Amino acid sequence: MSIGCLTSLEKSAITTLLERWPGSGHLAADVVDSLIVKARKFSEGVRDATKCSGFYTHFEPNAVLHNIDGLPTHVSVHCKHPELELGAEFILFLRTDGCARFLEATFYAELLDIEKVMSADHAFKFFSDEP
Repeated sequence: MSIGCLTSLEKSAITTLLERWPGSGHLAADVVDSLIVKARKFSEGVRDATKCSGFYTHFEPNAVLHNIDGLPTHVSVHCKHPELELGAEFILFLRTDGCARFLEATFYAELLDIEKVMSADHAFKFFSDEP
């Protein structure tokens, strides 16, 4: 059973990741629009379950990138956040048949409010023009 649509942060991360991968950037909007979230799991803080040090977003079975030759097993991007000294890493895991499996985000053991992560005003800064 699906839990719904991508958050603003997930959309930004996936769009940035695909724009960086040769041959898939033109598909970014279509991919983001077609992915359905199957499950989302936060790496909750030990002392405060309202905060997390990252999350995993799993997708329903798909073939959103089936037309891309030489698809890697994953693509990643580092980004900045004003409340995270080290920033964050977002990794999109793929299968060679074009399936986007899941998105992982890690904040390197630093914590953010889950409510903030889920909001449209997440404050992460992606730089799609970086190599």
